[in-house]
Amino acid sequence: MINIRNATESDLDAVCSMENEWMPSPWSRQGFESELSNSFSHFLVAENENGIAGYAVAWRVAGELQLNRILIHASQRRRGIGRALLENLARRLTPSPHSRILIEVRSKNLEARSFYRAAGFVETGRRRRYYGGDDAMLMELKIK
Repeated sequence: MINIRNATESDLDAVCSMENEWMPSPWSRQGFESELSNSFSHFLVAENENGIAGYAVAWRVAGELQLNRILIHASQRRRGIGRALLENLARRLTPSPHSRILIEVRSKNLEARSFYRAAGFVETGRRRRYYGGDDAMLMELKIK
């Protein structure tokens, strides 16, 4: 069973460990610490019997969410954890004609792009060489 909750300082060791292992440009511990106190930040963890299985960081700006980070531990993928994090974030938005979740994804990250498309995101643009040698695909999910 998955429990989605707001992250706390006691989660940072697990989050930073996952971040450093799996992200090509990892955030610092200080960066995650600042997310805990930002009034516009939604920093969630997904927890199961094995501990922290994943996390997400999104910023709420003008009725939208900018999804800045989402990561599921490799051993916990394909179990609905990512979708549960996205659904929890979507519930934090007040539905309106303009409510949406936005994300930038490396164009070469086909697994992530497939995950977001399956969750209802559509590709809306491209930023050339945003990640150095890789483009960013802009994706959005409208919340109704």
